[in-house]
Amino acid sequence: MSWKRIVLLALALAVGGPGLGCDEGGSGSDSDSDGDSDSDSDSDSDSDSDSDADSDTDSDSDTDSDTDSDTDSDTDADTDADSDYPAGPYGFTPSMLWGETTGEWTDDGDIIPNICLPDANGTERCLGDLYGSAAYQIVIVDFTTMWCPYCIDAAVGEQDFVDYLGDNGWDVEWISILEQDASYGTVSQSEASDFAIDYGLDPATVLYDATQEWAAEAVPTGFPTIYTVHTTNMLIWDMTEGWIDPSGSDWAEFLAWWPPFLDYCDGQSGS
Repeated sequence: MSWKRIVLLALALAVGGPGLGCDEGGSGSDSDSDGDSDSDSDSDSDSDSDSDADSDTDSDSDTDSDTDSDTDSDTDADTDADSDYPAGPYGFTPSMLWGETTGEWTDDGDIIPNICLPDANGTERCLGDLYGSAAYQIVIVDFTTMWCPYCIDAAVGEQDFVDYLGDNGWDVEWISILEQDASYGTVSQSEASDFAIDYGLDPATVLYDATQEWAAEAVPTGFPTIYTVHTTNMLIWDMTEGWIDPSGSDWAEFLAWWPPFLDYCDGQSGS
């Protein structure tokens, strides 16, 4: 049985923690049927035709005219007005489509968004910093938590994984994005720092999402959700849900699978 199948069978724990309740729509005093108090047909409180509460005509929550949620006028996720990041489509769809036992390369992979978050030192870091990197061919983007045992497996095995791939022709940067603390709550800088210290990680590679914004988009079923991204164009090659115990008997097979897989991806059209 391949390690990929083992991972699929050993999926990480589903996203947990307390749920958020939603209030029912109000009985607004306008003459339309959407339940708010303005005169358009959407459900927000402004007078434009989109579904957010700002005054532009796109559906994000800022006041510029693009479709991302930052305050500049380009379509990447950083806060400057340049376009020094590959054009989309942005999202979290991998190029590799996996079945029960085999995978297939598709042309449907997304460019990973240029996520910008503070690291464990308190310094903002963006995935775009690695775009076109001369030092790294691959960035592993690990959406993780402080409570999930599979997440801890990934943290414990990270350096071994990176070293093995480096010894086999693939220079890799691993970025951990902490989405939940040990109590399913939001992560603070001090908690991110503790996480880096506990598992011997570079604090500059441990980011934390204090709003848990990215988990809703990037984590379809459970933690950890780990993306393999090619730094040449920031295309998502693969998505893995779950991880292998680095102390287990499958670890060597797991590591050995990766270099030929990356070679395969690198040879595909558009990779």
